[in-house]
Amino acid sequence: MGQVVLAQNKKIEIRKKSYDFGNVDNWDSPPARFTIKNNGTQSLTFLPTFQHLEVLVEFPKKPIPPNGSGEVRIYYYTGDKGAFSHKIPVYSNFDGKPFHLTIKGNILSIANSALMACPGSVPEPDNSVNAHKHNIVVIDKETMHAIENATVRILDSNGNEDKVTAKLNGMAIIQAPTGRYVIQAEHPGYHPNERLTMLTKDKKRIVIELERIQTERPKEEPKEVLTAKKTKRTPPSTRTNTSQNTRTNTTQTQSKYKPRTTKTEPSQKPVDYADVYAKRKEERAKAREKEQDRLTERAAAKARREQVKGEQRAVAEAKKREERAMANKAAQQQREKEQAQREREQAQREIEQAQRAAQETKETNEVVRTKETNAVVPPPNSSNTLSKSDYQANNIVFLIDVSQSMEDNDKLDLMKNAMKRLTNVLRDIDKITVIVYSTKSEVILPSISSDNKEAVYQAIQSLEAEGSTRGIKGLEMAYHWINTNFIYNGNNQIILATDGEFKDTNADMKAVYSLVRQQMRKGILLSVVGFGQDSDAVKLMRKLAYSGKGRYINIQDEGDAEGVLIEEIKANSKKF
Repeated sequence: MGQVVLAQNKKIEIRKKSYDFGNVDNWDSPPARFTIKNNGTQSLTFLPTFQHLEVLVEFPKKPIPPNGSGEVRIYYYTGDKGAFSHKIPVYSNFDGKPFHLTIKGNILSIANSALMACPGSVPEPDNSVNAHKHNIVVIDKETMHAIENATVRILDSNGNEDKVTAKLNGMAIIQAPTGRYVIQAEHPGYHPNERLTMLTKDKKRIVIELERIQTERPKEEPKEVLTAKKTKRTPPSTRTNTSQNTRTNTTQTQSKYKPRTTKTEPSQKPVDYADVYAKRKEERAKAREKEQDRLTERAAAKARREQVKGEQRAVAEAKKREERAMANKAAQQQREKEQAQREREQAQREIEQAQRAAQETKETNEVVRTKETNAVVPPPNSSNTLSKSDYQANNIVFLIDVSQSMEDNDKLDLMKNAMKRLTNVLRDIDKITVIVYSTKSEVILPSISSDNKEAVYQAIQSLEAEGSTRGIKGLEMAYHWINTNFIYNGNNQIILATDGEFKDTNADMKAVYSLVRQQMRKGILLSVVGFGQDSDAVKLMRKLAYSGKGRYINIQDEGDAEGVLIEEIKANSKKF
């Protein structure tokens, strides 16, 4: 089995792409056969292919189905001996680029039937169908003038001959069905000529050129020129008689021997028919080259159209990808929005859970807490009562430093008493939240109404000092809770109680001051209750209170703590 190769398109499989006839005697235009297999998923058809004048290509009459095979036959139709090689482009519906089939060989001699027909490649004249009218024009090759009364013979592939005469304008009219014919023309004084052509329904006019026969004229020998002889002098006596004779003879001599020049035509060279045939062969080659260029340009135009379609498809795909990306982005934003909503709902559930836990703790320890609170809370003082008609509702967040240093000098106990005294005068429209911070921040009492005084007392009494001072996280948590329970047209205030500086890792105090000022512009005040005399700590606490539009309150003993928070709340919640 021969080597199997693939065309440029892998869907087309060719057993061999070159056919070598070798050395051939009696060349009668045998076919070169090429087996082609369809490896594609759709039927394979071949497109019209440009053929050399001597080459005919016969494709399968029906499309080749998937996984099917077909045969392509190529005929080399020539009357020339010698080596030949032709490369034929073949186009298909699978690809805009052709694949090539090659035929080659060496013709040693030509069979008599080689010039009559190409076996199996050209349909013989079909006399069963209507013949078509064709005009055959015979012209002079040199002058391009019509040759009238030329004899025209038409021979078909079966050897049948028909003879007509070219009359007016050198035109002969014939009726012939579609097929391949040899058309011969001759006229006295011209060399005969013949032309092999395919007559079809659309081919109405065929032109045959005849070359005039050039004849050589014999050369004419120039005639000898005679000159008048000298006459002897005559005696006077005879001069009269002789003068008349002399004049007569002179006139006759001049008339008879007057020099004549003969025109001779230059000799003409014999016609070199080999040179004429070479020129015609060159003209045919140029015509084939021009046709090949035309087909190449058409294939290139088709490739350009396919390229434009590909670019348009790429633009459409890019647009679809962009639309999908935008849809995915919108879906992602919707998912983030839903996630934020779930987080808010989760935070609300945590608040409710903490409130339930505080209520349960209140019920379990009610008796013990009542005794403890009675021991430290003074009786209500009517002068310190907050009237609902005179004071707005309060949303108060206690942010208490419970670091280890707050245990010294009873700082934490002083703050507890001040908080209890404030709680004692708050009303049911007021809210209290208790947050502590040391090493970490924690909500001890979520926001509840101030009429739940036992729960507030219990949360205050449970405060214990331990750990370090890390107040920035606690401050951020306090702002979160006060914003969550914000009271419009009310007093929203954070009371920070500490004895020193914040000791958070990588603390950025400029950012802390900026946060306090930002919240102040929203209507949230920050007051600072300070314990101790450290200059750096006092400076920090004063700047925080100033940024939060509150007051810095310094407590050194129990006298300072009594009533100081009540006055601060009354000053900020007073109605005007």
